Amino acid sequence: MSEGIVYADVKFKKRQRTEGKDGAIASTANDATYSEISIPKAGRNQPSTDTNAGDPDSQEGSKVKPGGYDPVKVVLVTLCVLLMGAVIGLVFLYISNLPTKNTELQILQAAYNQNLTSALMIKNRELQELQDKIKDLQKERAGNKDSPKPRNCAEDWEYYGGKCYYFSPDELTWAQSRDECITRGGHLVIIGSREEQFLVW
Repeated sequence: MSEGIVYADVKFKKRQRTEGKDGAIASTANDATYSEISIPKAGRNQPSTDTNAGDPDSQEGSKVKPGGYDPVKVVLVTLCVLLMGAVIGLVFLYISNLPTKNTELQILQAAYNQNLTSALMIKNRELQELQDKIKDLQKERAGNKDSPKPRNCAEDWEYYGGKCYYFSPDELTWAQSRDECITRGGHLVIIGSREEQFLVW
């Protein structure tokens, strides 16, 4: 049953006692007496049957237990405290793991740099070996040109690797070159090795 309750704001003044001629003590006016007034909403003529209507601790539908805390507020405060604890714990873990992560990163960078350096050194060594082979082949080719021609090669023919080669100064088509080789007693060269390729160039 919901009822409207009206409270009065009462101010007390200090009593002043006065003794009368006959010895009786009288108090001055300004004594105040008050009480709760309950006004029912349905009808004003019905008397109030609720004896605890003015007691806020005994109201019906109240979630707060006498002398206790609101359970919803307690749960919310507990969840907030747990959430803050979790955030602080995660920040602490992140900060404590930061030096190890930096160390791991430096180790990985050093290993990567070392791998790149070793790969570069291997490629440089391979390049140097190829350049040395080219120089050796060029020296061998130059040495073969300067060597005396064997007796079995005709005039203007060059000897290399047991074979005689003729390099024509004329620019001819493939068919004309083939015919000239046949008239000189040879055939067009078929490059069968890398050395022959360097020789023809």
